[in-house]
Amino acid sequence: MEQKVLRVYNCMDEDVPPICSFGASNLKRDLATFTAYSPKFNEDFLSRFESDIALAYDIIEPQAEMQLQKAITARMYGTIESLQGLNNRLGGYIQFAKLDLIDFGTSDLRQAIYNKDADAAVKGLNLISKNLVNYKDQLAKEGLTDEFVAQLDSALESLIADKKKRYEISSNRALIVQDNIGVFNELYRTLTMILTAGKILFQKKDPARVKEYTFSELKKRVSRMKTSAPKTTEDKSEKSTATA
Repeated sequence: MEQKVLRVYNCMDEDVPPICSFGASNLKRDLATFTAYSPKFNEDFLSRFESDIALAYDIIEPQAEMQLQKAITARMYGTIESLQGLNNRLGGYIQFAKLDLIDFGTSDLRQAIYNKDADAAVKGLNLISKNLVNYKDQLAKEGLTDEFVAQLDSALESLIADKKKRYEISSNRALIVQDNIGVFNELYRTLTMILTAGKILFQKKDPARVKEYTFSELKKRVSRMKTSAPKTTEDKSEKSTATA
């Protein structure tokens, strides 16, 4: 049985490339000082480090998969938006049949549509489907048709299928990342070498710059960068990266 490679870094896999990118940027700026300290820190060293970072980015988020994920997400958003009119019409049927005191699921679905939340939309549609079975006769008298119900069922099936596909992509990516932990470990070791040299060089010469060669500080920068980035609603179970 193949032994699992353990992570030597204390951060999420997805954070390793951007943390190292900050380190590479600092090294590029201070390369002359580093080279004067040790000839190992030369242009070739920097170039190899940047190439390894690019490889790590591609392992975490390959362009082809990113485009597929975007297409799936766009399709899911389109499906969710199409539910607005159906949900409004269903709300009318429910009121006409004097069933509005029942938790039919339309309020939850309305909120899910507003938030573009696929998980909540599936939950709301499942509840609506169960209620449609129980109250189909009353609602049919008010105008509910089999075609209308089929549109809701089709939307539910589409969302479930897209969620499953997105999960499969993310799960597969997690396995690929795990298989390439050695790449991330080597990247981190190179970064550690740069950070160690940076602290030696600037500890007395420029104490403020020492923070730029501290792993915890670079980690905070990436965290702030992620926090300020636009957010999309995704299933928490679909996160493909792991912590050390």
